[in-house]
Amino acid sequence: MTKNKTLSEVIASFQQQLNLSELPAKLPREEFKVFDEAQIGASIKEKRKSLGLSEKALSELSGVSRSTIQRVENGSTDVNFNSLYKIMKALGLELAWK
Repeated sequence: MTKNKTLSEVIASFQQQLNLSELPAKLPREEFKVFDEAQIGASIKEKRKSLGLSEKALSELSGVSRSTIQRVENGSTDVNFNSLYKIMKALGLELAWK
């Protein structure tokens, strides 16, 4: 059984993986995943629910469509940075770079 990570832990892991010094010129997308969409989605859903927000309310606060929020929370889509940032901001979270 895998421990559920907090959104902060997922982001920290993502940041660590971005500090790779050398990458091949081209990498097939499926071979280089820097974060787990399912884990990020689960963390976002957990935070949204803890704030008592519906998907619709989060959509309105973030400017991200409800269908995108559903796909993100279910881990069924790659999270683009702009959407992730908008969702995090609406949830009162900050993305910290070290």
